[in-house]
Amino acid sequence: MKPAVLEKLIEMADRNRDLAATRRARAEQARVRASGTLGSLEQYRQNHRDTRQAALGMLPGAVGLAVHTRFGGKLDEAIDAQRDQCLTLERSVGARSDELRQAHARLQALRALEQRRERARRRRADATEQRTQDDLSSSRQASR
Repeated sequence: MKPAVLEKLIEMADRNRDLAATRRARAEQARVRASGTLGSLEQYRQNHRDTRQAALGMLPGAVGLAVHTRFGGKLDEAIDAQRDQCLTLERSVGARSDELRQAHARLQALRALEQRRERARRRRADATEQRTQDDLSSSRQASR
């Protein structure tokens, strides 16, 4: 593989790693927001339950009880849906973390290849330089 091609592959892998990191960060932010919403809903439900007696006293009879119960049921449904959303987002964060690890590993592998090639190039250059020096030294001794 030519050095220019390897350099392009490294640039692409670096860009892919950065994009994977961005996607992971966005997934984490979405998970945090969803967890916050879930916490708010659960707190609201607790407040709703805590104020049940006061609310029932303000609503007339059986109709009031039905409205209050129906609202509590809808709130429970919203909490369940939000929990499902949190689980989905948690899985998404895990998947994005795996994607980031893989992108980083690819980038590291390409960089390691580049370093090995550079070390090999230096060894060849050093060997060539040593041969040149040896030839010069032997030609000087032969001429004496």
